[in-house]
Amino acid sequence: MDQEDKQFLQQVLTSAEDDYTIVITNIEASPCCKDGENYMALVSRVKLTGTRGQNKQESSWSVVTKKQPASLARREMFRCGPVFRNETAVYKTVIPTFQRFFNNKVPFPFPKCLHADHNIRNDLIVLEDLGTAGFSMTNRIQGLDFDHCQLVLRGLASFHAMSLALKVIDLNAFMKARDSTKEVIYIEEARKLFSVSMENSLKMATESLSNKDGTFDVALKTLDRFK
Repeated sequence: MDQEDKQFLQQVLTSAEDDYTIVITNIEASPCCKDGENYMALVSRVKLTGTRGQNKQESSWSVVTKKQPASLARREMFRCGPVFRNETAVYKTVIPTFQRFFNNKVPFPFPKCLHADHNIRNDLIVLEDLGTAGFSMTNRIQGLDFDHCQLVLRGLASFHAMSLALKVIDLNAFMKARDSTKEVIYIEEARKLFSVSMENSLKMATESLSNKDGTFDVALKTLDRFK
């Protein structure tokens, strides 16, 4: 990361911790993901060291950053820009809206967002480093065990349920949150990129449900409608 990133991360930290005595003296960035994990953004773990307070006490921090790829051609090929803008909107608008209405009722399985903005450094998202709390990426080849699959599905279900509840509780807030994001997959501009992926996904889903006793006949007929 360059000097500009260093200065900006200092601003992010001082704002997040409401401590303007923080001075960052060194930053070290390392990849969060292994080769081949195919994220649209460059995900890094950034360790910062510096001082804080009037007595300049030595301190350290760790954050996770997500940046758009430097290659403009790659951004355009994989539609990274629209996807990144949606992710920024989720951290800046959608999640804070849900927290305002449901914070005391349901858990929020999201890292704290330190920076996500459409106008200021819109190429960068800065998040709490959950690795410091013992969380780690699972092996993508091995996949998740049953307990973790349950956690993921319950988290997604809760997220969808909150959007439906918000639509009933406060339609204006719901519309504002919804309109902060844009469709990026099911549109004509994305057909060339995502159609092959969708076709392969349908093929794999159909093959995984192939059966001799008719157990999955209904599911297979449903999938056939999308071919």
